[in-house]
Amino acid sequence: MRSFLPWFRAGVRSAGVALLLTPAASLLRAEVVPAQMFQDHAVLQRSEHTPIWGRAEPGERVHVRIAGLEGETRADDEGRWRVDLDLSSAPAGPFNLTIAGANQIVLRDILVGEVWLCSGQSNMEWTVRDSIPEEDVTGNPSSTLRLFNARSPGSTSPQAGLLGRPGAPGPQNAWSVDSSGSAAGFSAVAYFFGKKLNRELGVPVGLINASWGGTPIEAWLSAGAMESDPDLREPKNNLLAAVASYPTRLDAYRRDYPAWEEKHQRRDVPAQDAAAFASPGSPGDGWTPVEFPDPALAKLLPDGGAVWLRSTVRIPKDLEGKPLTIVPGVIAGFDQVYWNGRKVGETTARSEGVANDRVYRIPPELVQAGEATVAIRIFAPAGGAGIDLSSLPQWRSPLHLFEGAWEAQVEYRLPPLSPAARGELPGAPVKPAEMQNVATALFNGVIHPLIPYGIRGAIWYQGETNVGLSHQYRSTLALLIRDWRSHWDRGTFPFYLCQLAGQGPKQDRPGPSMWAEIRESQLKSLDQPETGVAVTIDLTENNVHFRRKRPAAIALAQTYGRGGAFSGPIYDSFQKAGREIRVKFRHADGGLVARELPDVYVPDTANPGKTLPLVQPTPGSELQGFLICGADRNWQWASARIDGDEVVVWSTNVADPVAVRYAWSDNPVCNLFNGAGFPASPFRTDDFPGVNDSARYNGRPY
Repeated sequence: MRSFLPWFRAGVRSAGVALLLTPAASLLRAEVVPAQMFQDHAVLQRSEHTPIWGRAEPGERVHVRIAGLEGETRADDEGRWRVDLDLSSAPAGPFNLTIAGANQIVLRDILVGEVWLCSGQSNMEWTVRDSIPEEDVTGNPSSTLRLFNARSPGSTSPQAGLLGRPGAPGPQNAWSVDSSGSAAGFSAVAYFFGKKLNRELGVPVGLINASWGGTPIEAWLSAGAMESDPDLREPKNNLLAAVASYPTRLDAYRRDYPAWEEKHQRRDVPAQDAAAFASPGSPGDGWTPVEFPDPALAKLLPDGGAVWLRSTVRIPKDLEGKPLTIVPGVIAGFDQVYWNGRKVGETTARSEGVANDRVYRIPPELVQAGEATVAIRIFAPAGGAGIDLSSLPQWRSPLHLFEGAWEAQVEYRLPPLSPAARGELPGAPVKPAEMQNVATALFNGVIHPLIPYGIRGAIWYQGETNVGLSHQYRSTLALLIRDWRSHWDRGTFPFYLCQLAGQGPKQDRPGPSMWAEIRESQLKSLDQPETGVAVTIDLTENNVHFRRKRPAAIALAQTYGRGGAFSGPIYDSFQKAGREIRVKFRHADGGLVARELPDVYVPDTANPGKTLPLVQPTPGSELQGFLICGADRNWQWASARIDGDEVVVWSTNVADPVAVRYAWSDNPVCNLFNGAGFPASPFRTDDFPGVNDSARYNGRPY
């Protein structure tokens, strides 16, 4: 006789799970246990084959009953059982779902309707509470809209159940009925998608939110899918091997480094109190100006010792009282970071990630508007103190710390180190990516426990983390779509995604853009069957308008046959006409429209109250955002006008044009829409080499 308590420990909120929490003596009899997704308030997908599954004693007969329908099976030799019911004609409910073996479990308030999986990174995880005013969260709840936040750690092997994620928003791993409390901590994109389907279709809707901020697409792929791609296989295997061996390598370093330090007398013995260097207003004598990167910095301590770096940063009023993050990059040595004289973080020989980027957080109570002093003390036992900024993505340093003036002062120097001693110095192991960023980890930990729960389709909003791999993303995204469809074994279910919105300041001159390239890769998903792309280029990341309408419009039209417009203009073809190029579009529903542009825009979506003037690239042009070039590939801002269902593009600076681009920048100024109110997708007519066509996934930490 076996207990299935370890297998199902995470699901403690349903009526059925309560049986698992009885005294140990009661577990000495056979028990049937439903899979974790089957709980009170669940929505089951209305389909011909809706699976209900779980665990039981091997050979145990299991009977399932709901809505007058019944099914029966026996658990296999591993104790697994599954019953598929034809719920295609079942009424909405609510019903009791009865699962009986040697024991009987009754799950209550079960509905039959439409279930959608909603996944991605922070754009999908971003909550309703963070997107709209509180009073809008509380209005018009629906008893037939059900929400499930699927939360669990990443894993290097497929998991049977969800284990929860501390600190993640909203109720976790339990079905909840739509209310102000459940909606506030739920994905805004998913919630408004489901809300519109629920209202328009008049049927129950269940939403499974499986998202995690800052995660790469590779974490959401299965191991089998990554093995099938030659560009992903080796980096995945190398990363998983590094993850598996890291604890052993870290233990060895923690053992060997102190022994080396003691043997060669390289201990850190501060010469002065930190306040003499780190506090605002501390003496300025003896400090040397430095820049980053600066080879002279490493020369300050040729043989080791301690050096201080400090700078003054200005905190705007809109950041006051908010938590900040300092990301100093990879530091050669050990370090402490001070904010206005107060230590906010340190990395020692006992810390994880000695060889990785540092990430230090400033508590909100320390963040005041005005000037702040940032000081970094670096102890380099073998010399070469410095900061390597090469691995830092721009978006990870919101204060742009290393763009301002810095100064350095040596605290003390160590005596020369012999070549033999230097050769004995243990190397700190590089910490692999956080588990949620490891290849296959979120498929294993979050997606695998959901399979094969009945779903109608999936919506996906992810991409920022993969901007550096914008060209490869087209093949990786196509792989993910095929991968999930294969594992669910429900045919070519709908897969709809949101294209990345505008990001960062507006550019005043044409140039390359990885953000434009990844939007192109996202648009390429339309080459796959049963896909759709919600274009959001007219919006910034904190705008919720598209979350209410655009993904749902695609589903209503394509999945549920409701008709109506669901897409903005999509580039179809072009034709050269002398000094002009004429561009044709699909989905010009209601005709092409040049929408009026605002006078200002939000350059930083984390600070929506801060605006800048919106400068139109081509003053006087009917349409903004078009580029044109000749054979020299020297891109020029172009004038453009609407002519029926075509756009005519030209520039007085280009006599013999060969190609056109539209909205081809990180955060473009653009205003082409159709009469139905949907924006045109960024596009290009050329196939010139991109910014990172050759870049490939290498398993690096994100």
